[in-house]
Amino acid sequence: SQLHIEEGAQLILNGGEVIVHPGGTLNVHSDGQILVSESSHIACNGPDGNVLFNGDLIVSDGKTIQISPTTNHAAGSIEITEMTAYVQLGIGSVWEITGQATDPLAFTLQNHAGLSVHGAGILEMTDVQLDMNEFSALLVHTKAEFQQVNLHGSNASAPCAFYHRLQWNQGTLHNAFISHQHPSSAAMQLTALQAFNSEWSATQSGLHMEQCNWNQSAFSLDQVPMHSWIRNSSFESGFYSTPQLQVTASEHILRIESSVFSNHSTGIKLQEQQANLLCNVFDNLSNGLHIDSLG
Repeated sequence: SQLHIEEGAQLILNGGEVIVHPGGTLNVHSDGQILVSESSHIACNGPDGNVLFNGDLIVSDGKTIQISPTTNHAAGSIEITEMTAYVQLGIGSVWEITGQATDPLAFTLQNHAGLSVHGAGILEMTDVQLDMNEFSALLVHTKAEFQQVNLHGSNASAPCAFYHRLQWNQGTLHNAFISHQHPSSAAMQLTALQAFNSEWSATQSGLHMEQCNWNQSAFSLDQVPMHSWIRNSSFESGFYSTPQLQVTASEHILRIESSVFSNHSTGIKLQEQQANLLCNVFDNLSNGLHIDSLG
């Protein structure tokens, strides 16, 4: 069965639970709206239970909307097929998307689809498989906390952009194209990420990176704030001729400690940038460390 929220229609959740059974669909059309006035749950149960979301989700201050499977059910899926999906999170509100450790919830942005998340709340994802197809876009303007989220992208044709504080603990990145911009210390906290054929660029964003592995990937920082560091991480091979790690034009020193750079043309490139290097390994590189000026 299907529940359709058509253009101009509104579903108000005053608490309780909406259950999408296996094979069922909750279809929020473009300009349709879900308004969460009290904390509520949308049970998305697999196999084949689907939330088709192309409209608006508005969450009131201090309230939580959770999308997850119910006990003893497999995780269903969330799908966006148009560029019209929009979320507004009130002060202290939470949009929580949760799968299972052995059965992640599938969250897919199809070709030419887009999701924009705004407000003063938090986007939380746990045990989610996030797939971004060509010419899709995910724009997150709120705080975000990701736990065991696996992102499979389409490189530069499918950008994922963060504009607030981000915590990402465990998970994988495949063909991802990620940007981050938020001028504060430790705005990016990245732990135990495994990246493959991916690019990550940040401007004015403080970084705490621990136990991350970047394979055939590139990571760049511009104008990094104080108290930023990279620890116990590895950079293996590279992304074309781009340095494995590039840091540009900051007044503050970046600390790089107990990390490995190997099997590429350039490991670290510093442009008008100071770094404190402690106990790092450079192996099979044409240039382990390249220091340059922008001039």
